[in-house]
Amino acid sequence: MGETMYTAVVIGCGRIGSLYDTGQPSDPLTHAGAYAAHDRVKLIAGVDPDEGRRKDFAARWGVPAYAALEEMLSQFSPDLWSICTEASSHFGLVKKAINAGARGIWCEKPLASSLEEAVGIQTACAQARVPLLINHSRRFDKCHQDLARRLRAGEWGHVERVVIHYVRGISNYGSHAFDLLRFLLTDDIDWISAWDDLRELVPDPSLTVRGRTCQGVFFSLLPINRSLYDCLEVDVWASCGRLTVTHLGKGIRQYRVGPSPYWDEPTELLEAPGQFLPGMQGLALQALSNLIAHMETGAPLLSSCQDGVAAVAAVSAARCSTERHGEPVEIRKLLSEIGAAV
Repeated sequence: MGETMYTAVVIGCGRIGSLYDTGQPSDPLTHAGAYAAHDRVKLIAGVDPDEGRRKDFAARWGVPAYAALEEMLSQFSPDLWSICTEASSHFGLVKKAINAGARGIWCEKPLASSLEEAVGIQTACAQARVPLLINHSRRFDKCHQDLARRLRAGEWGHVERVVIHYVRGISNYGSHAFDLLRFLLTDDIDWISAWDDLRELVPDPSLTVRGRTCQGVFFSLLPINRSLYDCLEVDVWASCGRLTVTHLGKGIRQYRVGPSPYWDEPTELLEAPGQFLPGMQGLALQALSNLIAHMETGAPLLSSCQDGVAAVAAVSAARCSTERHGEPVEIRKLLSEIGAAV
């Protein structure tokens, strides 16, 4: 790998852009923190319309923060762009980044607020040959990567069903859930049915979802009242055992089929010791390093535009099914309706 130095800008100086980090962390949680910690990247600016966030960003990272993108572009021409704004702004910002000569884009999820715009981003990046990494953070975690490899290898047999409990909306945590499902199973989603059981009356409700993957694995997304606690936990039920991803991805518990300690004949699932790496560590730096490696060597992006489009398609299908009172919605049909490749 070469020794090229890259300049970087963070568009959106809120929590994931900057505020989750304090000082100069060795394991940064934010885009700005990752740029500041990487030895081949120089963070040069931030952009945010909020004055308080701009002042905090400038004080925290020692670089200027601008109220408007045009103001920043009059001073700098960044190589790397982080887009950490509302999803509805992503398409416009991606096009501006491409036109301004960006060499790589690191975008927060969901990729877009509509399937049409998500496909538009994918098309624009492909035509300009500008790589875009979508921040589905669990894809950069070594623990989740190891789990996905072992599931593919059949260590727990055939996956029968996946159940995910989540909060914070179908677009927010829901997009993480759909992407994690695709990542762990190395499979695409075939169809989705959804209902608004919680009746949260918010712009991004947490929907109840049932669906099936293209390889025939059934799955469910079950929402929890968002006012209670944070939650994104995954249960994988397989023919030879069960895996539970707990503590927002920080730990994994496994169960193996064994003889029941209580009955003579039946078998049951017994908790077994597992050898898993600690979860959710080094995510931001792993993501940034992956983007740079792709730019320099063509290494595969761990979370590509295609993955971002697939997650938005699943979210769109869930919303569409809810409007149709739970009628199943096929992902391929949804994509074909807007003229996207399937």
